[in-house]
Amino acid sequence: MDNRQKQAVEEYSRQKVRETQHGGAVDDEGSEEDLDLMLEELEKDYDESSAKYREQRLEELKKEFGKIDRAAAERGSELGNVSFVSAEKELMDLVMKSEVCMVHFYQPEFSRCELMNERLAVLAEKHVDVGIFAIQASQAPFLVTKLKIKVLPVVVAYKNGKEVARLVGFEGLSTNGTDFSVEALESWMFRERVISKRSLTFASKPGTVRSSNNNTNSDDDDDDDWY
Repeated sequence: MDNRQKQAVEEYSRQKVRETQHGGAVDDEGSEEDLDLMLEELEKDYDESSAKYREQRLEELKKEFGKIDRAAAERGSELGNVSFVSAEKELMDLVMKSEVCMVHFYQPEFSRCELMNERLAVLAEKHVDVGIFAIQASQAPFLVTKLKIKVLPVVVAYKNGKEVARLVGFEGLSTNGTDFSVEALESWMFRERVISKRSLTFASKPGTVRSSNNNTNSDDDDDDDWY
């Protein structure tokens, strides 16, 4: 998928997030025009290439748009956000009905968990077809035991209800053990095939886009939080 295709997918994602968060009624003609223009430019490029190539690229876009539409239908106003769940049964139901999702087990008093939630919030907005859920470890005793979770934060990735990857602490994301970038987390998702493409841009949520050695609590230990 080329950059202009990715741009079209990202714009379509933003449009769907705005629609779901406003109950389907969005007065944002400029955004729709931008998307239409991008699609017209893509069509123009395809017209200059072979019919087979054009059909392949349009099919790729159709597939990506379909993923976003399904996610919007399933998640409604939660689209583009981390969904915080308080009951294990609800969480398991969400995981089982999601094609691709990630679950963050956290404790709100742990600064690393708070940082992970901030980074996940950015990626939830950029990769709306991936369900991103979070539950306090203290509210999920059965799952914590079953998954043998010993330290926090822990992020578990699932495809069709089966675990496919697990991230413990900031392992592989951070050089200093206290911070990491959104891009590093996205790269992990890409390596583990949780996502099929990287974002061209990142959402401009204050304090969450790039890593900074100053946005974690200075009195926190360098090790992961034991639970």
